[in-house]
Amino acid sequence: MVQHATVSILLWCLRRNIPLARWREHTEAEIKEASSGFLGYAPTGGANDKQLREMARRLVNACSQYSVAERIAAEWPLWPALLRMAFTDIANSGWRSGNVSKGITHLDTLLGGKIRSHTVDVTTERRIQEVDGRLIRTIHGIDPARAGAERAFAPFVRPANYAKLSAAEKRRINQRLAKERREEKRRK
Repeated sequence: MVQHATVSILLWCLRRNIPLARWREHTEAEIKEASSGFLGYAPTGGANDKQLREMARRLVNACSQYSVAERIAAEWPLWPALLRMAFTDIANSGWRSGNVSKGITHLDTLLGGKIRSHTVDVTTERRIQEVDGRLIRTIHGIDPARAGAERAFAPFVRPANYAKLSAAEKRRINQRLAKERREEKRRK
């Protein structure tokens, strides 16, 4: 379980242009004393959307270090809603290095799934079946790997009694199927 912080050290470091990896060098008491009530970004503190997204981008990139990701999890409730929204938006869009992705996944685990969007894009197929004289529409998910394999190999199926055929018959069937595959590839 994540222990929640009382002061946002990371936002304080961002405001003073201190590398986020050095957050451990500063104590919460020192920050409270130095800030005198102003802790980095405040919703009415004058930060515009561009500054907000820049702060969120720097925080996302700092997730490559697990210690920073764990501190983000501790400070998450202290952050303004607009900053949290910008952070999750940037974390779910665009490409990033493998270490940053691992850090975001670690942070998502620490926060119980609040960061990553969990949408599943599945190709579906609508079928109409007749049950007890009534037409029923059903929607089935299609496995893309299976659909691709069926497209590639369905027309070239060996006969059901293939195992019982002689070697010469098997060779003839394999040659015919190979010829059909080559012709199919040329047409595409």
